[in-house]
Amino acid sequence: MDDANGKRDLFKHMVECISNPIRLQFYLAIQNGSCSKASEIHSKYPDVPRATMYRHLNHLTKCGLIQVIDETKKRGSVERTYVAAKALDLSVDSPDFNERYFSMFIQYIMEFVVLFHNHCIRPDINVLEEKSGFSMAPIYASDEELEEAMEKIGSIIQELMVSVPTESRKRRTIGMIISPPSD
Repeated sequence: MDDANGKRDLFKHMVECISNPIRLQFYLAIQNGSCSKASEIHSKYPDVPRATMYRHLNHLTKCGLIQVIDETKKRGSVERTYVAAKALDLSVDSPDFNERYFSMFIQYIMEFVVLFHNHCIRPDINVLEEKSGFSMAPIYASDEELEEAMEKIGSIIQELMVSVPTESRKRRTIGMIISPPSD
């Protein structure tokens, strides 16, 4: 298998990790701290057979969304403690730059998944009143035009970041993704 196929398989594996609803639930439980040990996860999701649970945890570990921080021997087996993986160091000169960059992107997306999940499980949401949402706008821009737009957007966001909380000011998260250029 050549390097390009290996990278394609890794990327496919990472996308599969976040698109499986059971894995997503496990990730969210680990990320928000409600579960960290396999036994806690199994207690929270008893309908998922243990073998299936371990398979899903293994997938999440392999794709870099969670990591094992402790292993404790317990009654002849090993119990692992999991945490959500932190963003990886990114060096353009690194031989695995592509995998690290994609992993960071997945982790970025997962932070929004967690925010939206935690919000959407509340019974009282009103997206119109709350002003939450998401959009995508394909644009044509030169590198210079894009940099200028990013500076303007950055200055607007910086002004908002120094605002202090008030009754009318609610904490929100603004994220931005600039896709790679497409042909």
